[in-house]
Amino acid sequence: MNALLMALALTSAPLQEEAPGARVSKMMNLYFAARKLDATIDWVQAANDTQLKTSSRIVLDRDGRRVYINQVRDSGSTAGRWVVTADGNVMTYPTYQGAMGRDRVKRVREPMILKDSKGLVTQLTEKEVFVACGLSLADRDVPLYVLFGRVDDLAYLKGQLATLTKIREDELEGEKVTVLGGDWRDYAAATVNGRYELWLNEKNELRRFVRQQSTTIPLEFDANGGVKRFSEPIKIVNMWTMSAKLDQPVDEQLFKIIN
Repeated sequence: MNALLMALALTSAPLQEEAPGARVSKMMNLYFAARKLDATIDWVQAANDTQLKTSSRIVLDRDGRRVYINQVRDSGSTAGRWVVTADGNVMTYPTYQGAMGRDRVKRVREPMILKDSKGLVTQLTEKEVFVACGLSLADRDVPLYVLFGRVDDLAYLKGQLATLTKIREDELEGEKVTVLGGDWRDYAAATVNGRYELWLNEKNELRRFVRQQSTTIPLEFDANGGVKRFSEPIKIVNMWTMSAKLDQPVDEQLFKIIN
């Protein structure tokens, strides 16, 4: 009888909820371990009554060291399209100097197979393609850190999450999600300057990332160029909504080099 009562007690006891830090680590590892992925990201940046929208498609074949990035911004002075292609042999991407201006159609073409002075041949990975083209992109924020999975980027991101806790259960596009979040800082040693949220589904996939910060802009300067007066704090909300197919066949034509 005692054994039966103990068994009933164990089966009726609530399951202990997984720690937020463990879930974030699993989320990062999920994308890091995927050999192929095809993701879409919709980024909305809002301040006062202004919104800026950028859409991205990221397709990776890690084993083939192939990359396709297509980013489109549909409004504002920086509206345009940014495309990165890498086929394992060559990569092409917009010039950094023209990334936010009229000259972004100019492209850089670089080899991915390199030979050093001793004849040792190395092939760049998709992570190194991301490093090369990163400054030339319209969006290279947290969701891209997660997708590409560079160890340095993930370590940097962990330092930005000053605190981490469960905030609530929610729903996104008909899917149950757990919202984790806390205080945000620009780097590990910086002071807190905002709040963030990570929306994870039951598979620990990242479905949304939200960051809220406040800033001021200089309105008046003195004779020496110093700021005499700042604006009232302006609230800036950045929200990325993401969906990804992991380890499924990808469109091979996307990796065709665009010169």
